[in-house]
Amino acid sequence: MPITIPTATENTCFHCGLPIPSGQYQTLNIFKQKRHFCCSGCLFAAKSILESGLSQYYRERTSDSPTVSNIEALSKAECSFFNNDENQDAFSHLNQNHHRQTVLAISGMQCAACSWLINNGLQKIEG
Repeated sequence: MPITIPTATENTCFHCGLPIPSGQYQTLNIFKQKRHFCCSGCLFAAKSILESGLSQYYRERTSDSPTVSNIEALSKAECSFFNNDENQDAFSHLNQNHHRQTVLAISGMQCAACSWLINNGLQKIEG
């Protein structure tokens, strides 16, 4: 079954659909075709999706991925708060199987693709 990607071309990014700056693209073979990416971030996102066994995302999407501006990456120090047992009681609880459980509220999501990726990606994480 051939894969149809909504708007991606050699001039637009396979992942986000933005124009690729002249001579600045990177490539990756996906579904037996060379795909072009506008930046390392989109290439990394695509590799992560594929390596996580979530390639179905690209088969099911109906439009390009939305872009997000002003994303700040959390540093290891900021993330270490969540790994501290004492801090975990503030945002999680032990369920009946003695596993930590939390509810996530993710704001700013504009498309079902992000929800699908988060849900399917988290289901693959043990713990």
